Amino acid sequence: MSQFARHWIAGLVYHMPAILALCSPTVNCYRRLHRHLAPDYANWDIDDRFTSLRVKNNGASGTYMENRIPSSAASPYHVMAATLAAGMDGVERKLRPPRAGLKPLKPPYVAGAPSWIPPADMTREEVMGLRKLPYTLTEALAQLQADSVIINLLGAEFISWFVQVKQRGDLYTLRESNLDDETDEELAAERFEYLEYI
Repeated sequence: MSQFARHWIAGLVYHMPAILALCSPTVNCYRRLHRHLAPDYANWDIDDRFTSLRVKNNGASGTYMENRIPSSAASPYHVMAATLAAGMDGVERKLRPPRAGLKPLKPPYVAGAPSWIPPADMTREEVMGLRKLPYTLTEALAQLQADSVIINLLGAEFISWFVQVKQRGDLYTLRESNLDDETDEELAAERFEYLEYI
């Protein structure tokens, strides 16, 4: 893999928690994340559907990267702008990507057990650097507002307006509760928002 590609991947992984708000912009988007085949962590790997960034290599002319965090509710323009900003920052600062395939081992659910167990070959630095993706739109917006690089590259005014629209729109009208405890009324409201406005 080229150095350019490695720096690009590093930028995407580094900024993944912040750009999640742009790539998964509704309350309902967070019902998909952290479940099934959707990503949990800001990580990457070769041909692994459980990572945020999947790199596929089918020969010299068949390599591509698949950003797995955007949802169908996202604006493709916002996704592309965020992806370009994050990747360009990685290239400009020559960031080094974390080891490919870095993720915890999920144990079978046992009451009181830790939510994840680090693999034996993970270093302490890797464990400490492994960042979980935000669980809610509120958390994702906070990560976006805290990322000065993304704010500078996409524009402070755009980010401010985006956050205000989400806070005064989605978060005001759709109560962001425990996503595991949805009611029929909440699901109906989210479905209406998606089908009517998105």
